[in-house]
Amino acid sequence: GQQLETIEPLSNSLIQQSEILGVVGAFFSEFSAKAIDTFNRNKTVLISPSNTSPDLTKPNPDYYFRVMFQAPVRARKTADYLIEQGKKKAILYSNPQNSSSLSFRTEFIQYFTDRGGQVIEEVNIAQPAGQFNAEATIPDVDNPEEIALVLAPRSSPNDDSIANVLSIVRANRDRHLIIGLWELYAQPILENFPQLSSSKNLVLVGSWRPASCPNRQFSEQAKQLWGEPVKEWTAAAYDATKALVRAIELQQQPTREGTQKMLVSPDFKVEGATGTVQFDRLGDRNNLPAQLFYLVSCPQEKFGFMFSPIELDTAEAAEMACKT
Repeated sequence: GQQLETIEPLSNSLIQQSEILGVVGAFFSEFSAKAIDTFNRNKTVLISPSNTSPDLTKPNPDYYFRVMFQAPVRARKTADYLIEQGKKKAILYSNPQNSSSLSFRTEFIQYFTDRGGQVIEEVNIAQPAGQFNAEATIPDVDNPEEIALVLAPRSSPNDDSIANVLSIVRANRDRHLIIGLWELYAQPILENFPQLSSSKNLVLVGSWRPASCPNRQFSEQAKQLWGEPVKEWTAAAYDATKALVRAIELQQQPTREGTQKMLVSPDFKVEGATGTVQFDRLGDRNNLPAQLFYLVSCPQEKFGFMFSPIELDTAEAAEMACKT
């Protein structure tokens, strides 16, 4: 429940506590943008588990780090999949209030067009829910399989992006392929996914799921602790925390500046839930691939299904992923 206007005073409060050598946060890119200058001036690490806006990357090394890849990586992964599936027309739903969504939009349109695709319509997915007519945005055509719905909600504080995604899922009635960012993995939407008749008609673009976790111990212990599989943001937050703690542990006399130098060192790495965590000299995560996931039946999961890596495209492989 943070509000944008609370970020600067909160940042200043944290900075004034000398025992704090680094901070994990913030969740929204807009919040981090407000905080970065304060942390840089005071030479204190700020490491975000979830920011994807490329606007946050600066040309000079600073004290801001992130463990999630930038939005353009997901955009290219999305476009590649659509072209591979023979879907060369798309309706793009994006959020003009969110820098990550805008970055996805720009990269997707350019890359998809370069590969022979066409965005036939753009829709503002952040409209007030009472004014958003999902049915009107979805074409009623004879060959719906030719047109994909690309959802890049990337919700900002106080907008209705996720509510509108739910309206789209319902209005689509399983006609068009829906491919979207991991923000679709939200309970109000998950409750409606089992209505889909074709599991391959819903694909999510993300970085991590328990079924593809390179750190099985984390995945199993997290499920035991919370009683259900955790989301990629939890895995990324774990990795951000683990990286910060390791950077502090490696110093004989830990300092704020020493923590930053340790994180940008080419020799620094830590094994996390999402894989090996390393940063380039600008504070961006190295070598985190985007992955595609589709819906498979899994009775023991909370909603009766799970998202499995799309590489596991046989019933046997999906069943195995459900049991792990």
